[in-house]
Amino acid sequence: MSPLVRFAPVPIRARGLGFVVLLLLVLSLAPLSPTIAAAKPAGKPDLTRPLIMSQAADLAARPAISVPAGRLFSAQSTEQPVTPNSAVSTRPRKEVLGFVNAGNLGNPSVGYTTWNLGLLTTVVFFSLGINAGDGAIVHAGTGYNVWISSTLTSFVSAAHASGTKVLVSINLHDFSTAPTNQVCQGLVSTNAQNTINEVLTQVRNANIDGVNVDYEATDTTCANGLSARSQFVSFVQNLRAAAPAGMTIVVDSYSGSAEDNLEFFNITGLSPYIDAFFVMAYDMDVANASEVPLSCTSYCTNPVSPLNTYRFNVSKSIAQYTSLVPGNQVIIGQPYYGRRSCVANLTTAHQLGSAVATPTYKFSVNTATESGVSNFTAHRDPSDGVSEWDSYTDSDPSVNCTRIQYWDDVVSLGAKYDLINSTGIRGVGIFSLDYAGPAPELWNSLAAHFTCPGTNFMVGDFNGDGKADLAVIGSQSVCVLASTGISFSIPAVWASIPFYGNRTTLIGDVTGDGKADIVAVNNAQTFVMASLGTAFATLVAWSNVPFYGTRGTYLADVNGDGKADMVAVNDSSVWVMLSTGSGFGPPTLWSSTPFFGNVTTLLADVDADGKADMIAVNRDSTWVMTSTGTAFAAPAQWSSNPFYGSLATTSADITGDKRSDMLAINSTSSWGMNSTGTVFGDPVPWALAPFYGQQATLWGDVSGDGKTDLIAVNNMSIWVEQSTSVAFSTPAQWLSGPP
Repeated sequence: MSPLVRFAPVPIRARGLGFVVLLLLVLSLAPLSPTIAAAKPAGKPDLTRPLIMSQAADLAARPAISVPAGRLFSAQSTEQPVTPNSAVSTRPRKEVLGFVNAGNLGNPSVGYTTWNLGLLTTVVFFSLGINAGDGAIVHAGTGYNVWISSTLTSFVSAAHASGTKVLVSINLHDFSTAPTNQVCQGLVSTNAQNTINEVLTQVRNANIDGVNVDYEATDTTCANGLSARSQFVSFVQNLRAAAPAGMTIVVDSYSGSAEDNLEFFNITGLSPYIDAFFVMAYDMDVANASEVPLSCTSYCTNPVSPLNTYRFNVSKSIAQYTSLVPGNQVIIGQPYYGRRSCVANLTTAHQLGSAVATPTYKFSVNTATESGVSNFTAHRDPSDGVSEWDSYTDSDPSVNCTRIQYWDDVVSLGAKYDLINSTGIRGVGIFSLDYAGPAPELWNSLAAHFTCPGTNFMVGDFNGDGKADLAVIGSQSVCVLASTGISFSIPAVWASIPFYGNRTTLIGDVTGDGKADIVAVNNAQTFVMASLGTAFATLVAWSNVPFYGTRGTYLADVNGDGKADMVAVNDSSVWVMLSTGSGFGPPTLWSSTPFFGNVTTLLADVDADGKADMIAVNRDSTWVMTSTGTAFAAPAQWSSNPFYGSLATTSADITGDKRSDMLAINSTSSWGMNSTGTVFGDPVPWALAPFYGQQATLWGDVSGDGKTDLIAVNNMSIWVEQSTSVAFSTPAQWLSGPP
């Protein structure tokens, strides 16, 4: 049966500037010219040189200007800043490096106060320019003005408080083959040493952690008779020699540089002196346009950062780099921007494009709701299978054409994150964080892939605030998505070890402090990780007695003391190990009557006396053995109705009267049988629409109002149907992006 997939509608925003070129982050520039956007012939240098890096570097070098509030992004935006999550107790398991354009570092809409710094390992300040004539840092322009401002000081303090490193990017770009080009001049030994001296002084004075070197050029023989390629290696070697121990050095390089390792970047030559390469695996659409399979005569629409298939793609870049250098030196850069073009029709993915421009993620994700946009359709690239491309009609007078945009959404980014995790390289890089700002789906995706990977979801009130939260148990960690009452937070690491039993894993408040704990049941022992409210404590063995049932093992408060107990249901008996708050007592027989259902067996407090009772769900009836506090009473029939769901059957208090009711979840509906305290009433519909998740369908009181709600965990979102006491409400999205 195919699961229901529920995705959020795109938040509605006013168009504002409508079509926004990437570089409008600070000031307007002309759109990219399609005549210069076509790739150079094969065998020539800098095939995959990203145009955006030089453009962003030019932006940082320009005089600072004041950007009125709301100019870049609509003042009607409903997006809220992401609050850094103090509950994150471990760092991402791979490098998660993000660039930030200097002019937007303090921008309240997209700057660092809108990020979740705890999900990043490194932030690169982009950038400080280098004067080629003497190697000095240029003391002018937006980049330098922000660098010496209180904004940088505050940012560095915030980053370090979250355990996040800060690097400064130094840039010098010149693609001329003239022997006196700026890169050649900047790499002259005297000038290069001046750069090293000044940069290390800036690193020390700013109390940051290292340097990102963004030197880009065409390899040529310089006026001093030495190649730019060899001199760049010498520069990086000397930078490493002069740097204090432990300082981080990252070099930016092209996605195709390791294809033959013959151009400006000597990948193997640089490797001994740096911590990592930031592989600029974007703007590949420019290089791929004239390559097979596209073979376009000029720029044509295709993925900015394809996963595979095209000549230049992320999979190939990883393979090429890791064939030359250790995987732990490779960071694959990903774009938080896309490409838009005017084209001939709405149906073909790859077309010659004109009026080519580069919108940020923040604008691409909202294209469908821009004024003047019609006939909008989202697609996946037919070649790499994951890159999003959108076709639409744009009646904006400044454009007025049929358009295609290619960009990386959560799905395509997630596919590349999965590849990064599977190949064992150092991690991912982002250019740049300020192109998306607080976009929750992107932060959730980073958390899901690099901090809290896992697919086993469980429900419990882990922080004791009266609202049910989600836990995701992975192979390396246990994370919690806390409920705010209207949404789930970004996953936060609560334990940096895997925790699950080879018999079963259960959730319940075994300590009696109001917070749900995790219990791992093994063949010979039972272990507990108690909740501390913001993390799980060290695991402790609570029983060295083998304890599990042939018909099921459960965790529920059967004696009404506020602590969840262990219950083992066997073919002919039911046994209990009572919780003492710090361990489980010896097994005791609570029933010698065979009691289990041919559909399922459940434990829940159906009579509201504070003690969990046993429920046997059969195909034609439902039976209950109530708890006396020391044993289970004789079985009694509570319903003669067939009642079970094709997807799930459970007992939960959906009405809010303290009595657990019966709940059946089907592929097209959900039904309830309310408990009266002595019987279950007739089945009544609670929802007549499909509601279940691709990854999990769960239930719990996530709103904190005393009534159990339904939760659908999908691959790219989490949705909730809240109980109104008589029905489940319309589904609402509680998390955008992978959980």
